[in-house]
Amino acid sequence: MKRFRKSAISRAGIISVISMAIILLSLSFITTTRRKFVVDVAESKVSFSGTGASSQWKMEGNPIISEGNFEASDEELLTISGLSFTLPLNEFKSENPKLELAINEALKQNNYAPIVFKQKYSMILPIMKKVHMVGELSLLNGTYAMPLQISYDLNNNETLRIKSKQTISLSAYGIKLPTNLAGVVDDEIELEIDFLLINKII
Repeated sequence: MKRFRKSAISRAGIISVISMAIILLSLSFITTTRRKFVVDVAESKVSFSGTGASSQWKMEGNPIISEGNFEASDEELLTISGLSFTLPLNEFKSENPKLELAINEALKQNNYAPIVFKQKYSMILPIMKKVHMVGELSLLNGTYAMPLQISYDLNNNETLRIKSKQTISLSAYGIKLPTNLAGVVDDEIELEIDFLLINKII
């Protein structure tokens, strides 16, 4: 009877060891399929738009300085970190030359510093293809916390396109509009970004 119990215990121990080995091998296989990428911006589009007393307006630009990395596995985005981008404000153009000139004058009065965004926290929702991100926005006269609701498209684990629309208040970010823009440009504007991030090794 004792021999039978010892034999049963030994068999159970062997089965446990084998099961643990299979689990560890599976985990190691999953880990090896994870790939991390350091990215460059292959394409970029940024716009500011809003309304005023007369009509809607929009300014667009695409010279973006950006860096960051993401980790992907089996066409699924696992992590995105270190995302940052810089927007040189003097590169933004509008179809309305008078409005463009007026806004550029306002930017000059507010130090004309570039906009810099640096990621602080993020949460990925893979089923919805969304990223909730909070970053630090350096804008003209100060640094502010800024949330971004990002939609993304991951292609072959090699490229990552991210898009976001965010409404911001100029006064909340320390931007004072000159008197000649009062009523022409409303306080709330929409920031829209569209970046194609690509693996640097490609």
